[in-house]
Amino acid sequence: MNWEDLHFFMKTAQLGSLADAAGELGVDATTVSRRVSALEQSLNTRLFNRKASNWTLTAAGERVLRAASEMSSQTNAIKRIAFAESENVQGEIRITSGGEFMRVFLAPIVWAFCELNPKISVRMISASASLNLDRREADIAFRTVETPPQDVVARKIADIGFAVYGHHDLIEKGRLQELPIVTWINESDEPPKWSESVVPNAQVIHRVNRQALMLDAVVSGAGLALLPCCLGDPEPMLRRTPGEHVWPTAPLWMLYHTDARKNPRLRAFRGFVEDALKLKRANLERGGLKHAS
Repeated sequence: MNWEDLHFFMKTAQLGSLADAAGELGVDATTVSRRVSALEQSLNTRLFNRKASNWTLTAAGERVLRAASEMSSQTNAIKRIAFAESENVQGEIRITSGGEFMRVFLAPIVWAFCELNPKISVRMISASASLNLDRREADIAFRTVETPPQDVVARKIADIGFAVYGHHDLIEKGRLQELPIVTWINESDEPPKWSESVVPNAQVIHRVNRQALMLDAVVSGAGLALLPCCLGDPEPMLRRTPGEHVWPTAPLWMLYHTDARKNPRLRAFRGFVEDALKLKRANLERGGLKHAS
């Protein structure tokens, strides 16, 4: 039995879709199907009920998934113990965050850290989905969540402030009420709560799944959006809507596995990043306070 085949099986079982598993694994659907079939042949049993839209586990598949999950958990624990006990200050660190926070804030800090620590390399993974710290898909994650997971160490960096932004020409010309709303794909069909006090009759026209796309949409004049002040204020083409102050915040956390607390290179990196972000905390929380008149 090939462990990689088992990994493909577990991802397909987790997502329930060949296409979704392929996207997550960075391969094509044919490769996923081939690896799952190879596992079934080696075990001489059928693991999935195959349908066009989704794959569901057979009874045997469910039992194999439970056993495979236990094996994976034990293997990951061994890897984390070895990583935590390593006294080597050289090697790779894997960090993940949303794309715009990484580009604007984290990347310059990482370059500075690597210049001071040339034997440590940092792999930066821009991802909107949460990578698994338990499996060491990432060593450190930066996420905005109300309540961090209980099985990780969470250090609060800042409370990210938000405001409603639009193109400065449209706001300054008094066309605010004409503008539609740009929001997230996974939000309800109803206009977001913030629109009630800004543009109560506005329609949701554009939906995006990336912060960068939302920012670009507002810069191009496509509509209004609720953006982090630290991203909206520096944009010369944007203005906050008149009379609006910073909206309720989203806590930003630095997350890492409990087993990784003692690793020397992670300790060095965490301390460096925390110190650097403390200097940027006011900007993260309130932006540059650039309002429309």
